[in-house]
Amino acid sequence: LFDVDVDIDDVHMIKARETFFESIDHLKKDKTIKSTLELVIYTDSKVFLDIDTTEAEDWFIVSKVIKHKEDNALASFEIDGAKYEVYKANKEKCPRCWKYRAKDEDSLCPRCQGVVDA
Repeated sequence: LFDVDVDIDDVHMIKARETFFESIDHLKKDKTIKSTLELVIYTDSKVFLDIDTTEAEDWFIVSKVIKHKEDNALASFEIDGAKYEVYKANKEKCPRCWKYRAKDEDSLCPRCQGVVDA
């Protein structure tokens, strides 16, 4: 067994994830989205902005975590003073990772293209 000492606010992270899924539940029920990967999320949460971007995306299972607000938020919530807003992704679905970060439906997103080219 290993002792792991991590410097993250896991309580905030878990609360944010649970609240995210509660706040977007109606989007799935209304068939606005089929998958959370169709979403991007804005936050000013230092907890999430301090971790690796890909890890933050994977935590919420979204295509991107952004640092700027956009128009037409589909959902919003607040955890411990940190603001979160959820938007529909404006890119196409990558056929490799399924994140909505590709320029068109036949192209890989930049991250997957980098992996394939390596």
